This record gives sequence, structure tokens and C-alpha cells, in this order.
Amino acid sequence: MAVTIRPDSERVTTQQAADILGVSRPTVVRLVDSGALPAEKIGRHRRILLADVLAHQSLRRIGQLDAIVATSDRDAEIPDAEFFKSARKASAAARRERA
Repeated sequence: MAVTIRPDSERVTTQQAADILGVSRPTVVRLVDSGALPAEKIGRHRRILLADVLAHQSLRRIGQLDAIVATSDRDAEIPDAEFFKSARKASAAARRERA
């Protein structure tokens, strides 16, 4: 696993933003064009503040958790972050075993 330290004021390309968000570059372009992700256009190229990419990632994660809670049984206990972390680890371990 690699760790990268970058300043929040750094500008990233649409491909770098896509890699961070785990989506395709055209998806990032659509997010920028729709205004969901602020960006600056330099010539033909778009540059996005790393802080904006990370903020969008956090909002998307919150939206996903809200959707899970909204579609779950109201009487059931609402899962916390540790539940999702352990579920992701179990899923990754199962993928490694299949490979």
C-alpha cells in the first residue's frame, strides 16, 4: 500500500481526481460540467482542487450511508463505521481467496 502526502491547495487533473474517487475520468468530467465538482479550466484542461475532490468523496460516502439507512429495516440497529470497515475487509479477503 502506498501513502501520498499532498497539500490541500494542490490542483489535480480529472484523471487523478477519478483515481482518488474510484470512478472513470468521463464521470469526473460530467461532475465538473454539472457543477457538482468545482474546477478551473486552463486552456482545454480542467484542474480541480484536491480539497474539493476529498470533500466530494466525503459527501458521497455520507450519501451512501444515508441511502443504506433509508432502505434498511427501521427496527434494526443502524450500522456504524466499524461495521462497514469490517464488511469491506471480509469482502477483500474473499476476493483474494478467489484469485
